[in-house]
Amino acid sequence: MKINPYGSIHSYYQSSAQNVQSKASGHEKKDSVEISSKALEMQEEPVPTEREKRIQELQQKIDNGTYEIDERAVVEKLYEFWNGR
Repeated sequence: MKINPYGSIHSYYQSSAQNVQSKASGHEKKDSVEISSKALEMQEEPVPTEREKRIQELQQKIDNGTYEIDERAVVEKLYEFWNGR
């Protein structure tokens, strides 16, 4: 007579015990990041002076606490991005 037709507690216990053992043995996977050659090339390129000026202006506004986000423009850009317009 089956009391639990969806699986046994014993099999659940064994699988969770195996997970604990694998973590304890130090064989867990680690995250890694790979940077493509194109991204490395982009890092090497100099920033145009116009863009550098804009970045400095924005940084000053942020530092002064005067930078305001145009929520409507953000929403419009997200809408365009997700709808392919």
